[in-house]
Amino acid sequence: EEVNGPFAKMVIKLYYMPISGPCRAVLLTARYLNIHLELIEVNLLKREQIKQDFIRINPQHCVPTIDDDGFILWECRAIMQYFVNKYRAGHSVYPEEPHLRANVDRLLYFDIGTIVAAQVEVTASQIVFGVTPDQSKLDNLKDKLRILDGILAENDFVAGSTLTLPDISIAAYITTLAAVNFDIYKFENISRWIKRLKSTLPDFSEINEKNVTRYKQMIENGEFRKVYNPLYQYYKSKR
Repeated sequence: EEVNGPFAKMVIKLYYMPISGPCRAVLLTARYLNIHLELIEVNLLKREQIKQDFIRINPQHCVPTIDDDGFILWECRAIMQYFVNKYRAGHSVYPEEPHLRANVDRLLYFDIGTIVAAQVEVTASQIVFGVTPDQSKLDNLKDKLRILDGILAENDFVAGSTLTLPDISIAAYITTLAAVNFDIYKFENISRWIKRLKSTLPDFSEINEKNVTRYKQMIENGEFRKVYNPLYQYYKSKR
């Protein structure tokens, strides 16, 4: 569905880094809702997020961050919810009916509190240090993905028969696992769901898949290790 009416041409500034999973989730949501964004890239590897101009906007110096006519907001799920609440109220992607919305909110919390938490434990050491994670952490992530796979065994989308915000946020995160050679497609229901999202979300390949490929190339080139490993060693030496 596309947005029509007075908000259709509103332009919101999005400070982002294209390879970032949270940023991709916001981009996919905006594209799905036909919300126009002015894209301002912030290169985290060049430490652009700690420049004073950006810290004045967001003292937490993270992306994604939006500036909607002076209203500043960060955290991807909050931004996604804001897009619907302000510009597409009543849209099925974030339903207004209390029971339906509560279930969608639960799945957004499941995303960040369960899936993302397990995923970061697996990916951080590989991305920053090039170190294979402990088997226990890999097993924990697989357990969490089995839960997701079970949810999708009975449903086309995570909250039921229609696309909702947690589909977008979860997909943007777990597809990033390809960048560290973790195969999510061995989970049959997740695999079918990702294929369904590719045909449901406009520009999924351009926004998501191409940037995951770029992320993988950057990891393999050691671009994160060059930046973050020396910083880690420095702070460790000061303890």
